[in-house]
Parts: sequence; structure tokens; C-alpha cells
Amino acid sequence: HHFSVFTTTSGKVFTMGDNSHGELGNPEAGTKSDTPVLVQGLEGVNVVKVAAGEKHCLALGDNGQVYSWGFGGSTMAGVGALGHGDKENQPKAKLIEAFEGVKIQGISCGGQHSAALTTDGDMYTWGKGEQGRLGHDNNSDYLTPHKIQEAPQAMKYLTCGEHICMAIGVDGTLYAWGKNKVGELGLEGMSVFAQESIPTPLERDECFGDAGIVDVGCGVQHCVALAEDGKVYIWGAAGFSHHSPYCLNPLSPPKWPQDRRIQRVYAGNSYSAVITADGAAMTWGKNRQNFDGFSLIGTTNVLGHRKTSSGWGEVEPKEIGGLSGIQGIACAHMHTAFIVGNSNTQSSQLRVDGWWIQHHQLWPAVLFDSSRTTSYRQTGSVYSEVLAFSNKCWNKKKKWPQDRRIQRVYAGNSYSAVITADGAGWQPKRKIRRPQANLVTVF
Repeated sequence: HHFSVFTTTSGKVFTMGDNSHGELGNPEAGTKSDTPVLVQGLEGVNVVKVAAGEKHCLALGDNGQVYSWGFGGSTMAGVGALGHGDKENQPKAKLIEAFEGVKIQGISCGGQHSAALTTDGDMYTWGKGEQGRLGHDNNSDYLTPHKIQEAPQAMKYLTCGEHICMAIGVDGTLYAWGKNKVGELGLEGMSVFAQESIPTPLERDECFGDAGIVDVGCGVQHCVALAEDGKVYIWGAAGFSHHSPYCLNPLSPPKWPQDRRIQRVYAGNSYSAVITADGAAMTWGKNRQNFDGFSLIGTTNVLGHRKTSSGWGEVEPKEIGGLSGIQGIACAHMHTAFIVGNSNTQSSQLRVDGWWIQHHQLWPAVLFDSSRTTSYRQTGSVYSEVLAFSNKCWNKKKKWPQDRRIQRVYAGNSYSAVITADGAGWQPKRKIRRPQANLVTVF
């Protein structure tokens, strides 16, 4: 709920946020970290994919091995989804030994369950088994990964929602299982106790006009799917109450952009997101949450818009201004992350918006820039203009040293700081004691 995880092009994994149960994979981070910390236990592993659940994480190495860390389980909350055969919390990444001899190509996390897809198209699940979410034809918990025996065919994609799982077969058929209280599976028969405990197909002709599915996103109580003909479907309860797949193409008004084909779809906590062919991001749904536990939340800003059509949010997809070259999106309970960059140069940025550790971000802001060394050199003139402003406001009696060009700027809780070209740190009206080495950031 209150943490994020991402991997770099060099295969390192970083986390940030709440660390109450070891979610950050770094014991030295304390109970939380507002800045990215390196996950421990992955030394020598080139991580290519990561996934996050409510209180746990998974990482997939390029050799097909899977690692997990975070919440292992408790008497009150039940089992965790780490897959190590016990209910112990794991403060560092630990190899899931049950996958020895099995090569994994995809991983996903639900609230308290996990799933993995092998290179042969087999599916493994483990963790909390309520409402049949593990697909083993029962409601039992599993402390280690178990292969789903009732799979009707090999799968090419597997993903988890809060209480469900969905998979796409090699022929494009969409399968769903787990909780169906509000129609989140897209199947008939929803009720308080409704569930499917084995992979169940959504009929292509009835649900998707006989088109195959190429992508699907599962949220807390709704799902979004992309068909091979470019149409987008949504169902469940996210303020829309479409209990069977409902086509979003076309919308009116405004019409869905016909010249910008949808490439990826995502679902979060009562909101959705898509990426278009030209790298733009669109979001819609609820922009508010009343409570998180005992905390009053109000506006979450997960949609990433400076201004929404109403305080409730957006009924129709709306493009996020100021973002381009979107490569990926992660939708969570109360915050959203965007990977923004140029795939040709392999430079990218991680941007986040939403409700985050009691701080609000109204629209996407850069958190991590993999090409920042170059960009800072190129934007020196911008900092020079800021410097002129600083001369007028920070120190009226003595000019800011003109021969010490500003390299970095920072803002904290009602205070600011900068780093000069010679490595000294400055705050308004006073110089910070020079450190032994030049000031650098975590990266």
C-alpha cells in the first residue's frame, strides 16, 4: 500500500516507503525511507522484473530465479506470499528454492498472494487462498509455490489483482479466478460469496467480439483488458458498475482518439490507466479515497492531473499533460508511478504522483533520472537563471558567489539547499561545513 519498488537497467533493485514488515528489503532503512534504498540479498543477480503486493515484493533474475522479501504472515493476518515454506518476515531478498529446476519468465503480486509464469506457460501460485484466488480448486493457503493443475492451456501472460488472478492463453483467451463479489472476474453470478477456484475462460464471442486479448490489468475491484483489435474493455466496480466486460470504444464525448492505438492497460484502486502508441498516458476513475485504516485521506491525486473534471475524478480517459515517451505505469492503492524515457538511448525517469507517506503530489514529478549527469550539464543555464533570483531573495547584503556555479538544488520540510561546482553545500545566508568528499546523491 505504502511503498514502491523498481529495477534499473543495470539489474539493481531499489525500494522506498514503508518498511514495517521488511517491504524495502533493506534492514538499514528503519521503519520507512522517503528516498530509494538498495535491496539487499540480490548481490550478483541481474534483476529484470519486480512486483509488489500489499506488504511483500518479488524479483526475477535473468536466469529465471525468483526472490522475495517482506511480510511472511501472522496469526491475525494469515499467511504471507513469500514462498519460503514458513510465516517469517524476510527483511532481505531471499531465493525461493521451490523453483529449483524451473525457469520463470513472469511474476506478479496480489494483496497477499503471488504468481509466477514459466517459460513453458505453466502457472504457479502461493500465499493466501481465500476465495479461490490461487486457482487450485480450493480455498487453502500455500506457503510454497504450487503448479496450477487445472490450466486448460499454456499461458503467455499472468497477473494478479487484490483478490484475483488473470491469465492470457497462447490463443488469446482470457482466464480469471478468485473473488467475484462485484463482478471483478467479468463472469456471471457475482455475490458476497461468489468465487472461481480454477482458471475460468471469459467467452471471446460474448465478451470481446471474438477478439483475442493481448493485455489485462487487475485492480482492487475491477479489471481492464485490451483486445487485439485495439478495443479496451472494463468491468467490476470502480465507480462504473460494469459487471461484465464493457467496451470503452468509442467514448462520447469526447471520442476515444482513433489515431492513437492503445498499447498497454493498467488498473489500480478504483482507477485505470493506458499507454498509447505514441507514448502518452491516459487515466480515469476515482481521485479520492475516504479512509486508509484510521487515516482520513480525501483526494489521492493518483490520476496525475493538475485539475480534474470534478472532485470525484474523471469518468472518461484523460491524457496527462507534460508526460511523453511513457514506457510503463504502475497503479497502486494511493499512488501511481510512470517510467518515462527514450528506449533508443535507454535513458529513463521514474515519476510518481498521488498520496505518499502523508505527502501529496498533484501531478507526476521526477523521482529518478538515469541520464541526469548529462541533463544537469545541459541545463546549467536554467540554474543560472535561478541563481539570479536567489541573489535577490537569499542574501541582500552580499551577492551569491558568481564563480561557484550551482550544480544541484534540493527542497526539504520548509528549507532548501544547493551544491556548488566545487562540492560545497549552501543554505540561505550560511555555508555548510565542507565534507571530506564532494556531496553526491544515493545514485
